[in-house]
Amino acid sequence: VEIKNRVVLAPMAGVCNSAFRLTVKEFGAGLVCAEMVSDKGIVYNNEKTLNMLYVDEREKPLSLQIFGGDRKSLVEAAKVVDKQTNADIIDINMGCPVPKVTKCDAGARWLLDPDKIYEMVAAVVDAEKPPLRVLFGSLFGRPAPELVRQAYDRRLTEWAAWEDLSARAHGR
Repeated sequence: VEIKNRVVLAPMAGVCNSAFRLTVKEFGAGLVCAEMVSDKGIVYNNEKTLNMLYVDEREKPLSLQIFGGDRKSLVEAAKVVDKQTNADIIDINMGCPVPKVTKCDAGARWLLDPDKIYEMVAAVVDAEKPPLRVLFGSLFGRPAPELVRQAYDRRLTEWAAWEDLSARAHGR
């Protein structure tokens, strides 16, 4: 995915709807991100959730962010985003500390288990091979880049083959 500059609109819940993303794009953002969407909401065809997947062509390139704690539903949600939207990137959230997200074993909860990071990202990549990013934070007294590095080091050969995978930190 070609991005014209390094100005990126971070995904913000309740803020990053299509109208806001278009406004930010008009001010020169190279990439805009939609707010995070629940894998369960996508899989269960929740109307409000599915409306959040709307992408106006003028927003592109755009990243749609999903979150979830169950491998099967995360993969299914990624398939829906990949096949039924015109998003350029699928962003997997593993940085949100909000209890609503962490209680379902998603978001920053993954940072407690580098094997889970690998398992979940590998499942999505193996199923879809979309341009994929992971979003992480720094929580639970351990720096997230260290945890991502542990997951990466454990599977270095395989991860090196994932040409369209990138990671980014979203500081709080």
